[in-house]
Amino acid sequence: MVPFLARSGPVMTRRIRTAAVAVAVASLVIGAAGCHRHGGAAPKGRIDGLAKTALDVLPEGTAILAGVSWAKFRETPFYAKAIPHFATGEGEVHDWLDLVKQLCQIDLVAATDSAVVAMPDTFEQSRLTVFLEGKWQEAQVDKCIVAIAEKGAGVHLTASKDGKLTHYQAAVGDKRVSIWIAWVAPDTLLFTTGGLAGDRKQLDGILATTSHAADDKALKGILEHVDTTATAWAAIVKPPNADDAATFFGLSSGAQIDGIYASAQLDKSIAGWIGFRFDSEKSAKKAVKKAATELKGLGDDPRLAKIASGTKVAAYGRDLVAQGEIDAALVDDQADRLAKMSIDDVMQIVNQLGAGPAQGEAGGSEQ
Repeated sequence: MVPFLARSGPVMTRRIRTAAVAVAVASLVIGAAGCHRHGGAAPKGRIDGLAKTALDVLPEGTAILAGVSWAKFRETPFYAKAIPHFATGEGEVHDWLDLVKQLCQIDLVAATDSAVVAMPDTFEQSRLTVFLEGKWQEAQVDKCIVAIAEKGAGVHLTASKDGKLTHYQAAVGDKRVSIWIAWVAPDTLLFTTGGLAGDRKQLDGILATTSHAADDKALKGILEHVDTTATAWAAIVKPPNADDAATFFGLSSGAQIDGIYASAQLDKSIAGWIGFRFDSEKSAKKAVKKAATELKGLGDDPRLAKIASGTKVAAYGRDLVAQGEIDAALVDDQADRLAKMSIDDVMQIVNQLGAGPAQGEAGGSEQ
């Protein structure tokens, strides 16, 4: 489990930033044909589950917080049609999942419940943080990781405990490989890109913090409109050192945005909302008008027209909010498309989202 994540760490930062751009573009597209401006209030959120755990552990100054309920996703048409296809297919991901199942008696697809990803407002790659919750226990995971290293890679790995931290070590040639993770609940592990690279300091800092993200004023203001019990959700706060908010969020020049929030509930249909918090009410209203003017032509596309017909975009104070629902027929169509793709096709798309010059490899080693 952890060795695979260690190889994947370097591109996570770029993918999270790319996700912020994708969220911004998608919200304007689906809301283009049904824009309104009126008073009232933006949707109210709810904080629970793994998100609450993360907020009580993470330090103040967290700028990105996003989560997925894999347990809820398993109940959707996407899972029913696509995941069994991937699980019985071919490719590196399938081989790795099969190895975990054989050596550890853990079906990761069925055992994983939720994931939350966080980044601080400094956007240091070594401080990317991930919480993973599932139907497993600490001792079971330790044995699994050691077994995968030994039987899957031919590496003798040892695991030792230091409070909430677990330290995995191995000799690979003339180097010592070192990985640190933490357990914040019996079924919830926490890791950082720094810890996967052999540096325990970031984990120590997170666990020792006395000022938590749950009390961060800027983040709390955004999370008021995020439903963390949804299938997928996100909260993004503009970093204090980002003078040009437009550049940070990947939007057109002059878009003064202080944050983004989104919640999506996947079932037979997809329903939810996404909000942009501007620097003023005037800016929010202007953005609604601009969305209607620039994007109304997208309604000529039959698929986009279906989305737009059930969507409205409105200004609530400083917030531009797009709310809507994608009907079951369109969701089913997209699930069919996904089911026809191989897992390698999907991973290629994911890798393209994180395209850009690599910033070094994760996975620590000592001379």
